[in-house]
Amino acid sequence: MESAGREHLESLFKVLTDALAEPRRPGGQDAQDTDWVIERIQDSFDSRAR
Repeated sequence: MESAGREHLESLFKVLTDALAEPRRPGGQDAQDTDWVIERIQDSFDSRAR
């Protein structure tokens, strides 16, 4: 069970790293990306709490 949580977090970190490596896009897209990342982090913590 612990390794599954670790794999989930590793995939989340990969998404974050990839997103940070991309050039910035104009407009409100960054805010939407930030909201998406926050939701994924919250989902990760929620799934670990169960």
